[in-house]
Amino acid sequence: LHSVDFRPELAKIQQPVLVLHGELDAILKKEDSLALAKGLPQGKFLELPSRGHSSNVEDPDLFVDHINRFLFG
Repeated sequence: LHSVDFRPELAKIQQPVLVLHGELDAILKKEDSLALAKGLPQGKFLELPSRGHSSNVEDPDLFVDHINRFLFG
């Protein structure tokens, strides 16, 4: 997948998208998550403090709270 560049396709996604990134994520770079959010017309980036790559497992209540706020206001 390193040879495939999907970035031009991001602009076609018109739905709101929330990109969650754990502050302590050792797998994905914050810059990559930021770039993903910026490449989406309605992308929103949110960093979860003191969380890693699996924030949904590390702190499910916090994760669900952010998802619910994004989806339902």
